[in-house]
Parts: sequence; structure tokens; C-alpha cells
Amino acid sequence: MHYAADIGWKKTDPEFYAVVEARTGFSGTDLLLLDDTASNVEAARAAGWRGALWDRTARLAEVLAAAEGT
Repeated sequence: MHYAADIGWKKTDPEFYAVVEARTGFSGTDLLLLDDTASNVEAARAAGWRGALWDRTARLAEVLAAAEGT
């Protein structure tokens, strides 16, 4: 898990995703942002990540399974 406050960039900023990729050594296609804010999920997808919106109306396992296809 990587926290925006720790990194110093909001999750809507492309820099957030670049820092996480540099820290982990993974490319965006290997990473998933699971978030409860649509704008953050959209930003992750724009950065080349998989993104999943979790609004707690579905089971987490279902959301993660659906995200595998994004």
C-alpha cells in the first residue's frame, strides 16, 4: 500500500503513479488502484494502471475479480 500523503502527491496527480512505479519497480499495467473516489480511479487508469471503484455495495472479492479484466 502506498499513501498519497506519504508520497506527497494527490491520487489525481500523475506524479503519484510515477513515484509508486519507481518505488516498486512494477509498470502501471501490473498495478491496481482500489479506491472509493471515481476521480482517483480515472486518474489511475489514465496513468496506465488498472483501477477499481469500491463503493462498498459489492463484496471486495467481486470488485477485485472484475478489476482483473481492466
